[in-house]
Amino acid sequence: YYFSGLSAAPNQFRFSGGQTGNGLADMFLGLPSVSISFGGDLQGNSHKTEFAAYIQDDWKVTPNLTFNYGLRWEWYGRIIEESNQQSNWEPGCNCFVVAGADASPQLVEDDWNNFAPRFGFAYRPLGSDTTVIRGAAGIYYDNQQRHNFFQIVNSPFGETQIGFGTIDAPFSTGFPNVLPFAIPKDYRDTYAEHWNFGIQQEILPETVLDVAYVGNHVVGAQRLRDVNSTGDFAGFGPILMLEQAGSSIFHSLQVRAERRFSNRLALISSYTWGH
Repeated sequence: YYFSGLSAAPNQFRFSGGQTGNGLADMFLGLPSVSISFGGDLQGNSHKTEFAAYIQDDWKVTPNLTFNYGLRWEWYGRIIEESNQQSNWEPGCNCFVVAGADASPQLVEDDWNNFAPRFGFAYRPLGSDTTVIRGAAGIYYDNQQRHNFFQIVNSPFGETQIGFGTIDAPFSTGFPNVLPFAIPKDYRDTYAEHWNFGIQQEILPETVLDVAYVGNHVVGAQRLRDVNSTGDFAGFGPILMLEQAGSSIFHSLQVRAERRFSNRLALISSYTWGH
């Protein structure tokens, strides 16, 4: 993948009512609660490599039972900027490290263990022509490091400032105003565990009822967190860390009915209960 990026945004003043109790009054008086400015060289030409390989097989054990199984391996290369114009804030030194100088050109480590097994089956009990039982489970990876705009706008190439104050002097209060963006050096790719089990039954001629349970568990979802909310890192205000630390869990009951009336007309009705 090759991509050019330009991070451009106007300076921002946010009025939350923290000064007068009314956001509109704060705006008329020029009293923002937060002021943000952007500067520097906020563009870059980046590239990365991704590769995947898989093996899979279908095994018809009996006329009534079929297995599907396989294994996939994925490698999502990390982003490199052609002139090393990207940097990262690291907690160990409380400083910015520059790609190709203080750190590797890609800033973060590769993730080599993205193995994704899959398994599924379809079964017609007792040779039935009207009932099918199906199930499947697998692991699916996703690379959320699709851009490096945060690293391009970091110091010393770009500078994002944040602070409190008036519109005329938004950073006059001495608030630590350089806003670093960070990504963990041991960055790992997000993956999801997916599973399902269902029964398809012909309840009337040309009418099929499908009832299934579907579950999904996401591990290592991306989120931004201020790692300096307690002020442990002197010289900075907020420090936004792009972490792979979120998660989610999904359970659902999915019901679907299909009726074929003719070669050109069918009616499908479905319902999902999800949590």
